[in-house]
Amino acid sequence: VVLDRDGVMRYVSPSVQRLLGHDDLEITGRSAWDFVHDDDQAAGDRALSSAVGRPGPGEPLVLRLRSASGAWVAFEVLPNNLLDDPEVAGVVVVARDVTERQRGERVLQGQADLLELIAAGADVPIVLAALAAWVEQTLDGIRCSILLLEQGRRHGVLRDSASPSMTAAYRAAIDGMSVEVPFSPCAVAVRREEPVLVPDLLADEQWAPMHA
Repeated sequence: VVLDRDGVMRYVSPSVQRLLGHDDLEITGRSAWDFVHDDDQAAGDRALSSAVGRPGPGEPLVLRLRSASGAWVAFEVLPNNLLDDPEVAGVVVVARDVTERQRGERVLQGQADLLELIAAGADVPIVLAALAAWVEQTLDGIRCSILLLEQGRRHGVLRDSASPSMTAAYRAAIDGMSVEVPFSPCAVAVRREEPVLVPDLLADEQWAPMHA
């Protein structure tokens, strides 16, 4: 991308279609800030101001950019001031998608945090809450709920042990549920002693009592 001093995109390479789904010709002439996450705009503005203030490469930084689908994608961007080059006359910004790199870093950090909690002898509910939060942060669009079989009995009740993003009504509904109920995937998993995968809970009538 080639920007002018104000952040207006004077040239956008066709690869933006592959990376973000935008048509390069349609977005050329628009402000780059139209596509930068609100929380990242201050850092992006400082980086552009710094780049404009001195010729040559600037410092890399990570910005979240809006794709054509509306999703935010993390990019590492590197500005290079070529305003004095008559053939360019702009700030050339090279960007690369670092979403997977960031995801990998979160996975490793989450693992380290969990191991530290376990090594420190943290209570099981604290460890499970951290585990559930880590799963949600690592996998897009995921909500995690962990239930434990009370006192380790095969025939007993399930206790809500960690459901950080679930509503209070949901947590109340699942806490104390008998493993004998036929409509809970968790209860069925306990009885079968194997994973139970349900592609769509709301479309499966077997789980109708839990739809609400």
